[in-house]
Amino acid sequence: MLYFKPLFLGKKCNNSCVYCEVEGESCTEKSLEEIKSEISNTDELQNVELYGGEPTLRKDLGDIVNTLKENNAKRIKVVTNGRALADISFLKKLLEMGIWHYKVKIRGPSPDIHDSITGTPESFTETVTGLRNLKLSRISMNNMEPFVALKIGLGKNNLNHLFDTINLGLNHRVDRIVISYDDPQLPFNDSVTIIKNAIEMSLFSRIWVQVEKVPYCMFSGYEYHLIKLKYPKRINYSKILACKTCAYKFCCPGIWDKYLKNNNPKQFQSVTKSPYFKDLKELFNAKS
Repeated sequence: MLYFKPLFLGKKCNNSCVYCEVEGESCTEKSLEEIKSEISNTDELQNVELYGGEPTLRKDLGDIVNTLKENNAKRIKVVTNGRALADISFLKKLLEMGIWHYKVKIRGPSPDIHDSITGTPESFTETVTGLRNLKLSRISMNNMEPFVALKIGLGKNNLNHLFDTINLGLNHRVDRIVISYDDPQLPFNDSVTIIKNAIEMSLFSRIWVQVEKVPYCMFSGYEYHLIKLKYPKRINYSKILACKTCAYKFCCPGIWDKYLKNNNPKQFQSVTKSPYFKDLKELFNAKS
């Protein structure tokens, strides 16, 4: 499992999503000098994940990438809504910079669902075009192809369309699916079974699925798909009483604060035994 060090580039974005993952970040925008200073004072820069906001909106993205390379970054990932990638010439510039890892965010399998959540007309069309361009891109010298993960932001408005959204990703030959639990008002009990079935569907097509913001105690049998292990703390979590005696307390950060504000904490039960405990602990303790 490759660990990517997160680097926040600012909140500026060309979507207006109902659920914004970075709404808690304090900095609206970062200057190039601030970012360069942060890079020079950060360890573990072999693999770096650029996120916002929307990183592709920055005119100085090339300067940021060059600074990362000067500081020994080997792999650079961009978390993006994919709209800028609809311009194939812009995508080629990113590839020439050395950005070969992409996590493309999507909210649904159709324009009416996706655009209603992003609050931006035509955003679905541009995102899907960006996905298509990513998998069409090649460097003729060595026939390299970018690694593409599809990140599905899950909420009440699109839960029942999860299978269709995954199918969209599979049809565009994505390399990985990431399901991000973005709606704090969506009860885990209403969605966990659907997410598990979606995982099975994706695995049938030999595509691995990772899940964000779901605690281990709610995901029995599918713990390997959770990415809390060494995952950067971008949102606030709290540990409740049941967490203190849970077998997964070494790797689970707890429950998303916003979820606790909207749901009864009694639904969470401490896990005392798990057949996956030993393997997950070894993975957690392993060097990145």
